[in-house]
Amino acid sequence: MKRSLMCLLLSIWSFSASASPALQGDVIADLNALQSQLQEGALAQVIERATAQAERLASGNQSDQWASALYQQLAAGALARQDQPAAAADRLAIARGLNGVDDDQAARWLREEASLRRAADQRDQAIELLTEWLTSQQDIDTTWQLTRLLAQQERWEEAAEWLEQALSQTPEPSDAQQALTLAIYRNAGQSEQALSWLLDGLNAQSSAADWRQAAGLAQQAGQPGVAAGLWETAWQLGKLSEQEDFWLLIQLHLAGGTPRGRQSI
Repeated sequence: MKRSLMCLLLSIWSFSASASPALQGDVIADLNALQSQLQEGALAQVIERATAQAERLASGNQSDQWASALYQQLAAGALARQDQPAAAADRLAIARGLNGVDDDQAARWLREEASLRRAADQRDQAIELLTEWLTSQQDIDTTWQLTRLLAQQERWEEAAEWLEQALSQTPEPSDAQQALTLAIYRNAGQSEQALSWLLDGLNAQSSAADWRQAAGLAQQAGQPGVAAGLWETAWQLGKLSEQEDFWLLIQLHLAGGTPRGRQSI
């Protein structure tokens, strides 16, 4: 995580080639010098100089405020390299709120701030930022990231809403995404959706654990007959072979009113 944040914040920036307000030549030279120092690892010097310049220019015109924002970005890069993601995120929050920062750049800094908030374990703040970012952007990886963060915070209903969007854009979810999907459906009280999702991928090669999970979900969804049918299929496939599995099979058939249960009475 730390290395990816450094790459995010330390990408070479052409201060003079921007659609934002024009910068004075001495400011461009100073920004480039600080960026070189940052890449060389002079972190304390960069933070001190960038902070002083950012504060000095923050109350000026649009060009000054744009320069102030860029100084804050440099300070954020140095703080990230010092393993201070929360402080770095604070700098980007200041930067994107200044006049002279165009919408595209503000959106990039918002996304980077969200990554820093995650690194600082400030998950609720990261969720707010990612939600805001996704109102104007489309990115499937970010959608899954937000969904996982919501699940980690046990905000299950919100996670389920974003999950639907993520699944609609993901033809073949990974194993981790499938596990997350089931966890969200179950914890959001959506047993039927969880069962439907699991049944779609259930086959003769599925593990005994998958068959057990599917039968359990069918019971939770109030479908004892389906649960019995799943357990019966798993038994016939040899996935379940213990004596206790057989007795549970009988109980499931009795609960579902299916033939094997009646025959066993």
